[in-house]
Amino acid sequence: MAKHEPVPHVPEVVIFAAAAGGAVLLWLYRDAMSVDIALRLLLTVSWLGFWTLATLGAGGSIFRMLSQRDQIAPMDMPIALLTGAGVLATFATILALVDLFRAPIMIVTLIAAVTVGVREVWKGWPILKSGVPQPLPLVGWFLVVVTVCLIPVLGAPPVMYDTLNYHLAFPSHWLAAGHFFEFPRHGFSYYPSSYGMLYGYALASVGPWGATCIHFWFGVMATLTAASLGARFGGPKTAVWAAACFGLTPAVLEVSTYATADLAVAAWGGAALAALFLGPRRRPTAGQFTLSGFLLGCTLAAKYLAFAIVFLPLVAASIPLLMTSPMRRTIRLIGSAAVAATFPLLPWLLRNLVWTGNPLYPYLQGILGGPHTEMSVGIHMMQIGGNQPGSLTWAIQSIFALGLRTLEPLGQGGLLGPHWLLLLPVAVFVRRGVDDRVSQKSLWLFTIIGLVAWGTLVQMARFLLPVLVVAAALAGSAAATLVSSKRGAIRWSFRCLLGFILIWNSTMIATTQNLDRLGVAAGLPDAEEQYMTRWISYYSVLHHLNDELPSGSKVLFVGEPRSFWVDVPVVVEDPFRTPLLVELAAGGASAQAIAQNLNNLGVTHLMVNTHEMPLAARLRGVDDFWSGTSLAERAVIHEFLTRWVIRTAGSSTLWVGRIGRPDVAAGSPVSP
Repeated sequence: MAKHEPVPHVPEVVIFAAAAGGAVLLWLYRDAMSVDIALRLLLTVSWLGFWTLATLGAGGSIFRMLSQRDQIAPMDMPIALLTGAGVLATFATILALVDLFRAPIMIVTLIAAVTVGVREVWKGWPILKSGVPQPLPLVGWFLVVVTVCLIPVLGAPPVMYDTLNYHLAFPSHWLAAGHFFEFPRHGFSYYPSSYGMLYGYALASVGPWGATCIHFWFGVMATLTAASLGARFGGPKTAVWAAACFGLTPAVLEVSTYATADLAVAAWGGAALAALFLGPRRRPTAGQFTLSGFLLGCTLAAKYLAFAIVFLPLVAASIPLLMTSPMRRTIRLIGSAAVAATFPLLPWLLRNLVWTGNPLYPYLQGILGGPHTEMSVGIHMMQIGGNQPGSLTWAIQSIFALGLRTLEPLGQGGLLGPHWLLLLPVAVFVRRGVDDRVSQKSLWLFTIIGLVAWGTLVQMARFLLPVLVVAAALAGSAAATLVSSKRGAIRWSFRCLLGFILIWNSTMIATTQNLDRLGVAAGLPDAEEQYMTRWISYYSVLHHLNDELPSGSKVLFVGEPRSFWVDVPVVVEDPFRTPLLVELAAGGASAQAIAQNLNNLGVTHLMVNTHEMPLAARLRGVDDFWSGTSLAERAVIHEFLTRWVIRTAGSSTLWVGRIGRPDVAAGSPVSP
């Protein structure tokens, strides 16, 4: 037996001196090699960990109570964390209703939740350590590597169009005011935004990049939820392949670095179904349905579209489970889910009811009423290349939407990847034991109803992500079966084929915007300034708007719906709406009358962005931004912009002006 070598002894004074000397050496070395990159990465990772602890603290005890478990199993952790995110979102929504949506309160709430989260980790650490399959398959490590590669870009300021338009814009304005308030001419401000309330925690503490991290976190949770469903359906191998199928979908990789709604809807929606499988499959509990209902409510409070692509599929998927219970018990289970769903959703419905008389505004105006708006799902479908709803071609397209949009994708976050078309048909023929048939029926019902519902609406790939979380369990079972075939030729053929597809999908992370973000993360000279200027067309006038306008100013944005990064009060219009200046010029109004009407609205300045006017016209389905006006009305608008607005900053295509006297030239206006 070999003898142990003695450990050399070092005097303690030498150890302490080395430690102190090392600290001094690092401080002196800071100028030789920049530490900014390391600090940026450390800050990003720390915030992701901090946020995870906060959600665990907010949701851990609730999850354990409803699932009737003493510990949170690794397989159940994403459901518990997403429950916590829902609790934090609902709490913030209530704060905004009672004028308490303020930074100090948000920060205190976060700290309290993190404190409880640390206690949860301390109690459950032994069981958490057993959560990762040993050894993790190669496809699992590839997913981890791709996910880690996205972390450096999360620290860059958000610039995505929809993020600046409403996902972050309205929460930032509400946080500044401490409560909800209307943007009457911007239909998106009436959308429910439970995820936006979560972004409020980031805005109150670390800044806008923290909101991007939260959406990325939702992507991780959605991927883990897919793995959880896969594990319940087919075991560890299916779990890993399910996670890879969802997490390496190009649309997921693209939108994961945006602060939007898509991955929040996907994660909460997938968890709502996963919660139904927490207990015995042949006797679901009231706690399961309560938890599922709450997560469903969070989903509905995040996006109206979830009523079609999550609510309907979830109702269908719950039928096989409910069929195992007596009628009286079934009614009780449905009732518990419905009551739980109202908690996160009801505040948003009540807010819109008070504002407009229509809880689902800006939709269903023909039935529920509300102020006129030009936003319409049908019009939007036509504008992006869809068919007239209700037509035969629309019905056919709805059925074959997955194949159609795989090969002919639409818009941002539009790539689905070919693996879904390859694996889902194979999954039909994967046979499971008798005990798995209930879950198999539920997964297929959710997937099929979700695909059809998505196909009947706007067929953008990112809108399908909630369905793909569930479909990933089916696709994962097919992949695990194919790559484990007893026939070597089949096994290696599909290992190579699926590996190539997933590697090809992963190249989505190398977008132009992400490459620019890497420059920001690396601290390159002027990288952030160039990045912001390139991706935000109104960036050059932000300093003037935020720092140089007189106190009490209020700015009407013309041709520009985005208002994030702007600190002064604004009047913004969604790009589907007829511009306010066009409406004011109607009926023979004079330039002076336009100026007076704007003054009555409290507007003191204009920001005119001609860069974005073609996009606004395209979204409205008209020839140009000023469509809807006669030649005489265009002349009136031109007179107003040239004689009644005094330019204070900008260029000929982007400028800020003060509404003033007609005898002072305004500079270079935009000609209607």
